[in-house]
Amino acid sequence: MFWHAHLSIRFAPAGAAPAAADDTPMPLWSADDAAKSETVAQRNAAMVERLRASIPGIEPTKNLLEDMAELCSDDDISQEAVLRRYHRSRFLTGPWRHGELSIEIFDEVAWARIPAAELDPAKTHVFAQEAGSLVEAIETATGMLACDPVTGLRLSSADAVAQELRHNESNIRRAWKAQRAAQREQRLGAPSFALLTLLALLASLAFLWDGVTRGTLMAGADPNAATTFVADAAPPPTYRYGLFPQFSLDGRIAGTNQAVRLPVFRNEFIRAGPGAPYTVLPTRDSATPYVLRSAYESATPLLRAGGVGVAWHAGLAVLPAAVWYFAAAAPVLRAPPERRRAVLGSSTGRLLKVLLLVAVFVGAVLARRLL
Repeated sequence: MFWHAHLSIRFAPAGAAPAAADDTPMPLWSADDAAKSETVAQRNAAMVERLRASIPGIEPTKNLLEDMAELCSDDDISQEAVLRRYHRSRFLTGPWRHGELSIEIFDEVAWARIPAAELDPAKTHVFAQEAGSLVEAIETATGMLACDPVTGLRLSSADAVAQELRHNESNIRRAWKAQRAAQREQRLGAPSFALLTLLALLASLAFLWDGVTRGTLMAGADPNAATTFVADAAPPPTYRYGLFPQFSLDGRIAGTNQAVRLPVFRNEFIRAGPGAPYTVLPTRDSATPYVLRSAYESATPLLRAGGVGVAWHAGLAVLPAAVWYFAAAAPVLRAPPERRRAVLGSSTGRLLKVLLLVAVFVGAVLARRLL
């Protein structure tokens, strides 16, 4: 979201009285009877045509009903007079060098809102010259003169622009920084989206791979041949990818001298002591000849296809894909074509959040390991 930054230049008819000493605002309206209203309406229509001729691209648009209702709410006037005010006022918008220019014309006042959201603070002097020329063009087209928005005193075009630049200096700087940040996001949008897609794919494949690996091991276990494993020692845990601990116990099968290294969960590892018994099931895997019966039960139900099994948690592979679709892909696909590049730019922020979450997770795992 860009910071709101524009210069608001007020214009009043030549010879208009300044605001009162008590800061009473200059009046907007002075032609509420039908005859005067028609005269002002024709004057404003002529102003519009001269503005269109002098400022390329600016065009009349519908008045803002909410603003008009607010302007008329405190006046004790008839409904017909309110409607005449609405119909004789004019509202114009169009592109300018640094955004969208808007001009409002009433009876005694005109407002020009000159966009400055894309203004590079280092080029303020150039902008001041361009905005000053624009103010002069509006003065020529409307016959009104730039004035101080508070006092109503006449200002030159250069002074009017300089005063507004001083008032809006901080907003202009914030708007420029936000504009530059948005441009960087848009440039990085496509690579960020591609990386988010890759991360979601890898996460889904990791769930699927783990589900198939564990499922295949458990599919080879015989639940009807339970036996007892007796722990002798607890070797230090190993770490997959340097992060994820894998626990095991060294021991033997009861009634035999068969030495076995049994993979276990963290709880069994912590509680294990010499002579601790565990119910295990034999498997067809020479590298892991026995598994805990509780591990077998936690992996069921299993999908079996020949010698391959798929544990139920392989279905979690749809979660990263679903999150990717609804959080990253769907907003881009649903965006109008003209907004698609900007929406794609938001992928940069999403990627940074994902990387931050990964960094926090890795940090927590490493801290737990060290402590």
